[in-house]
Amino acid sequence: MSVAIRQLLAGLGFACALLGAGPARAWNIGTHLYVVEKILAPQVSSPSLLMEAAYGSTALDLFNNDFTSPGVDLQRWLHDPSGDLFMEVWREGATASPAHRAFAFGLVSHNNAWGADATAHNSGLTSGQGVGWVIERGQILGALLDPVLQDNGIVLSPQQLTDVGHVLVEQAVDLLMLQVDPALGGKLMAAAAARSPSDPARLGVAWSHPFAEILGSNAAGVQMIRAYEAASRDGVLAYGWALSQPNPLPLLAGQIAVIAEGYLGLPPGAGAALTPLIEQGILAGMQLSAGFQQEVDATATWVGANMAAHGVAF
Repeated sequence: MSVAIRQLLAGLGFACALLGAGPARAWNIGTHLYVVEKILAPQVSSPSLLMEAAYGSTALDLFNNDFTSPGVDLQRWLHDPSGDLFMEVWREGATASPAHRAFAFGLVSHNNAWGADATAHNSGLTSGQGVGWVIERGQILGALLDPVLQDNGIVLSPQQLTDVGHVLVEQAVDLLMLQVDPALGGKLMAAAAARSPSDPARLGVAWSHPFAEILGSNAAGVQMIRAYEAASRDGVLAYGWALSQPNPLPLLAGQIAVIAEGYLGLPPGAGAALTPLIEQGILAGMQLSAGFQQEVDATATWVGANMAAHGVAF
């Protein structure tokens, strides 16, 4: 193996560790769409409202691919299981139009306290109790990858190995979800394309005041939210398109490689060398994710009950 490839491999390990660090990463957005649709579909019959809720379920990850302050600080704040900043959007939109309520409903379903992220990251339902369903499998996958990485001169800490495994498992589950709902990618594209133009403004009203504590002013919060929402929407469209293709694996691995490339400051296209390695990791994650549907369906039931208990009902 060349020195250049070994350096890229090392970069992948550390970039994936950062991509998966902290509470922000848990289920991927295809799985979040499935969960909120399963909860809300019995309550509404409008496809447009289901799409609004689906898009709302992606909004809590607005800052996920920003590894610098203040983006990373806001990301952690939105996913703090001891806080409820995610509820501000519901409080602001609960008495508004059905579309606004649907968007807020989807966003709240994602939360890391008693929403879908909690079973992936904090405590699983069918397994991974006290750890998180995705985290449990991420630990296993990281341990399996460790000797391979060490053979190539890459030594990661146990937490970094778990984080690498975490990223790969969450992507693996979204690919497996296509067996349950082959239309998942198309639904994500439709949700992003049809999202209400007022959604960014709703986020601004809900979050600009608390964000001012970090950003210095409400106006700075509104500006940042609008910019990141636009980029996130493009990302949802691209991700949905990849999921909708006949062979999405190399496309999704390529997306992860581009994110790693950007973080590492590599020349454009240099991350392409990482794609086959990421593919193999995702395939291994798929093998470790038996029982994914039982966990995701149990998550939807649990989150639905929690939302009703917290007054979030359509």
